[in-house]
Amino acid sequence: MVDAVRVANKVIPAGGTLIPDYRFKLKEHQTRVIPKTPHKPDIAFYYRGYAEDSAHSIHAILEAKMDPDLGGPIEDTRGQLADYGHLLNDKQATRTFAPVFYLHGHLLTLHAYYRGGLYIIELGQLCFDTGRWTPDGAEDIQTCLMRFWFLLTLESDTFGHFCDVSKKPSSFIFSQKVDVESKGDSKIEVLYSVSQDVKDVKDGAALFCIKETIARYSYMIGRHVHLFKGTYNGYAAVLKLSWTPVNRLPEGAAYAILNKRPVECIPKIFSSGLLISNLNGYRLEFVLMEDCGQPMA
Repeated sequence: MVDAVRVANKVIPAGGTLIPDYRFKLKEHQTRVIPKTPHKPDIAFYYRGYAEDSAHSIHAILEAKMDPDLGGPIEDTRGQLADYGHLLNDKQATRTFAPVFYLHGHLLTLHAYYRGGLYIIELGQLCFDTGRWTPDGAEDIQTCLMRFWFLLTLESDTFGHFCDVSKKPSSFIFSQKVDVESKGDSKIEVLYSVSQDVKDVKDGAALFCIKETIARYSYMIGRHVHLFKGTYNGYAAVLKLSWTPVNRLPEGAAYAILNKRPVECIPKIFSSGLLISNLNGYRLEFVLMEDCGQPMA
């Protein structure tokens, strides 16, 4: 597929639309785990140029089960696939859903794991019976491969990610400061380095440089929180990214209410806002707050 794209782009006439380049590298994990996890999927697609090959830089996972009885029941691997989905959603804070491709015998499907549900999309067949080969069979395989290629080469903010993937997962930049009571959305990007050079920061942007991730186990259903310790304009700060059911009060609003009252020991809020207003019943919000030190817990 990689070679076919390279050759095809050379013969496309001037003004034609080029086929997207292959921006990923694939690794086989059947005999070795994804670093710092117990998982051994058949193939993981990693972003090229990322600082390291880990669960943080995986774009999609592919699992294959070659069942000789294609007419029989599909092998029950739902738990294994769900573990892959949870891994990606847990390790990548602003991912909108985790894509896991599943090849069972002849059929390729996409399992899209959102925070609040699973969607399965049939892409087509990749195999055929050599004793009953027909041109239609070859065309079906070609169509399936084209759909697969199309999904893999979509821009990250369209397919699975709300933020850009960085070569060095070290800092977040918000394209605008958002007041917690504002109704508009804000955009978030990941920088390529921790540099606080003014050239890297747009006017009115909030730059947060990550020092470490605060470990916290997250679940697929319910509130899903990611915490990062770092600095904001020289101040010790904590960035909290939350996937929250839309029927809950935004956490930023709660801090705003508390800060307007004479309540002591409330962290100072540097910036907060809404990143995604509603995705399958969940919203993605952020709060950039003062780091008050080690929690009592």
